[in-house]
Amino acid sequence: DLVMGLWQRKPEAINIYQFEGIAMFNESVEEYFYNSLSLIKKDVRHGMFAGAHPIYTKVRDRVPTYYGENCELDNCMVADGCMLEGYVKNSVLFRQVTISKGAKVENCLIMNDAVIGENATLKNVILDKDVIVRPGATLVGTTSNPIIVKKGEIV
Repeated sequence: DLVMGLWQRKPEAINIYQFEGIAMFNESVEEYFYNSLSLIKKDVRHGMFAGAHPIYTKVRDRVPTYYGENCELDNCMVADGCMLEGYVKNSVLFRQVTISKGAKVENCLIMNDAVIGENATLKNVILDKDVIVRPGATLVGTTSNPIIVKKGEIV
C-alpha cells in the first residue's frame, strides 16, 4: 500500500533554532512599503544588517553620494552614487538616485537609477528602477495605498 509505504520510511532528524532577529513578511503592497521604510529605524536596520546573521548584498562599487549645497535630508537611508540637491524625508534611496533642486520627497521608496525632476513633489510613493519623474510633477499617495510607478516609466 502506497500510504503505508510513506509512513514506514526512516525517521528524519529535525533541529530547531531560536531566532531573535528581525523578520519581516511582505504579503501586500502596504506591508512591503511599511517594512521597507522601517529600515530607516536604527534598531531595525541593525537587526537586519549587523549581528550574527548579517545580510550581504552584491558589491557594486560606485562613487560616493553627492550632497548638494542646498540638499536637506531628514531620517533617510541613502545608497551610494546618488545625486541629492532637494529635500528628502523618511525615505529609502537605492543606488544612483537623483533628487533635483527644489524637489520634495517624503515617505518614499525610490529604487536604482530613478530621477526626480526639479520642483517635483512625491509623498508615499514607490518608484521602481529607471523611473523619471518630470520637473514639477506631483505624486501623492497614502501610507495604506502608496502610488507605485513601474520600471522605466516617465511620469
